[in-house]
Amino acid sequence: MKLSTLTYEDLAEVQVWSTPAGSEEEEDATLSPVSLTRDGLVPSNVGEVWCLCTAWFADGSQHRATAMCRGDSGDGPLLWTVSAGSEDVPLLVSPSPAFVLARQGPTFFAARFGKSLEQVFPLTIEAATRFAVEPQRRRVCIGADGVLSSGGGLRRPDVR
Repeated sequence: MKLSTLTYEDLAEVQVWSTPAGSEEEEDATLSPVSLTRDGLVPSNVGEVWCLCTAWFADGSQHRATAMCRGDSGDGPLLWTVSAGSEDVPLLVSPSPAFVLARQGPTFFAARFGKSLEQVFPLTIEAATRFAVEPQRRRVCIGADGVLSSGGGLRRPDVR
């Protein structure tokens, strides 16, 4: 399966898909399903993985999302897309250039959901699966200014 064809239906069946070693730089890498450990964790012997995630907006709304994490380190979630129903909306933050942020930054992102910046940010994205390498829970909190906080200690916003 190619990264460009990965769907939420695929992620409902297998929540984590790996990119073969050496293919991380490919624009549309081939993906393979990841077999979790007996404890249900993403093993430490995989590198780049694409995961099912949940995104919580500041207003408490919840959306399906995908992100890249690393199984062999504590990196991720990174390279986020969030489902707006009929489309997946990418979010880019600084240090991306201004012309990129105008097309895929926080203001654009919020508008794609018909919401204000205050309704969306801070935005929390959390991987659905735990990892063998700490932090086991992978989440990131993204401010409208692009400032990121990550790690296992973050709390997702209360759903209203």
